[in-house]
Amino acid sequence: MAENEQSTNRETSQHDHPHTHNQTTHIPAEQESNAEPQLGQQTIAELQMIQQQLDEIQKITEAADEQLKEIATMSESLDSLELVKPGSEILVPVVRGMFARATLTEINTLKVNVGSDIIVDKTLAQAREMLENQMMEVAAYKDQIESQRSQLIARAHHLGARITQE
Repeated sequence: MAENEQSTNRETSQHDHPHTHNQTTHIPAEQESNAEPQLGQQTIAELQMIQQQLDEIQKITEAADEQLKEIATMSESLDSLELVKPGSEILVPVVRGMFARATLTEINTLKVNVGSDIIVDKTLAQAREMLENQMMEVAAYKDQIESQRSQLIARAHHLGARITQE
C-alpha cells in the first residue's frame, strides 16, 4: 500500500508540475548561461538610451548657451542705447539684415514684445531687469539640465563597470 501511495504521489507531482521531478527547481546550465548575455544586452540597451538622452541634453545645452548669448547682446545694446543722445540718427532693424535710418526722439521708454506679439512700454531699467530675469531663468534651467547630464554620466559609468565585471 505504501508503494501505491508513493506511486500516486509521484503521478500527482508529475501531473501538477510536468517538468519537475522534485519540489526544488533547477535552472538548466543552458538557461543560466543565457541569463548573462541577456543581462549584458539589457545593460547595453540602457547605455544606448542614456547616450540618446545625453545627445538631447547636449542640444538643449547648446540652445541655452545661444539664448544666454542673445540676452547678453540685448543687454549690451541697452547699455549702448543709453549713450545715444536724443535727436541722433540711428539704424533700426526692419527685418533680419535690413535696417532703416531713423532719428531717436527719446530713450526713456522702449516698446517691448512680452510674448504673443503683445507690445508694452518699458523703461530702460525695466527692460534691463526683464533681461536679467530671463538670463537667470535660462541659467537655472541650464544648471538643472547639467545636473541631469551628470546623473546620466554617473549611471553610464556604473553600467560600464557592470559590463566590465561580467
